[in-house]
Amino acid sequence: MKWVTRARPKVDRVACPWLIKRFVDPNAEFLYVPPDQVMEIAKREDAIPFDVANVELSVGGRVVALTNLHKPFWPELGISKGDLIQYYADIAPVLLPHLRDRAMVMKRYPHGAHGEFFFMKRAPTPRPEWIQTCSIEHESANVIDFPMI
Repeated sequence: MKWVTRARPKVDRVACPWLIKRFVDPNAEFLYVPPDQVMEIAKREDAIPFDVANVELSVGGRVVALTNLHKPFWPELGISKGDLIQYYADIAPVLLPHLRDRAMVMKRYPHGAHGEFFFMKRAPTPRPEWIQTCSIEHESANVIDFPMI
């Protein structure tokens, strides 16, 4: 598997190739390219980009945009939004069978895990047509269209 990142990454991200080789892909090949070419080369080489701020990925024929991946989520631990998404992706084969076909509520932390949060129950509008919803009557007597997992 090929992995692409920007040339001369920040010191805190230098360990990523070691971690990938050690725990994800022992035969990984790394391409270090100018920052503005990471996504172009990843697409051309059919490689996985890492250590980028924003990315559009094709998953199951659907394009998903991930943004602000460098945003600190647990700054005291050096864990970013991108690290958290990677963790979810890593455990998805075990977690998703238990969540499939369930309504979802997101607890949103716009300013990191220690900042204020809010619960996002309603499926966003507009949303991609492939996001299924289910209508559930809330205790307030409102009917809420929840996104489904």
